[in-house]
Amino acid sequence: MGRRRLLLIDDSATARALLRILLMNEPFDLFEESDPRSALERLSREAFDVVIADFTMPHLTGIELVQIIRASPKPELSWLPIILLTAESEAELEGQAMRAGANCFLRKPVKPETLRTALKQVVPALAR
Repeated sequence: MGRRRLLLIDDSATARALLRILLMNEPFDLFEESDPRSALERLSREAFDVVIADFTMPHLTGIELVQIIRASPKPELSWLPIILLTAESEAELEGQAMRAGANCFLRKPVKPETLRTALKQVVPALAR
């Protein structure tokens, strides 16, 4: 199995750095965006195997980001696996994220094994 392309979207440089460490030994080439608008632009130009995005960001929430991606007429985007992360504690957020089309919803801080399991669930080639 070759390396996969992962787009990490989070406005927090600290959160991106922590996730970079968690993903260091995973089979991904990691690409980062701090602004969900620039991430959408990048997604329109480049192919990715999975997206990990923060729930709370300026300009677009994680749910809005998922809705825009899911509404794309391009199948490679409308079916792109998306994992949303949040530090928020409201219980209803997970339901909102899943209804919007997120494949997985995790709470920060994320444990390495939890992230690894989620990635295997949303990128089936990793489970082999």
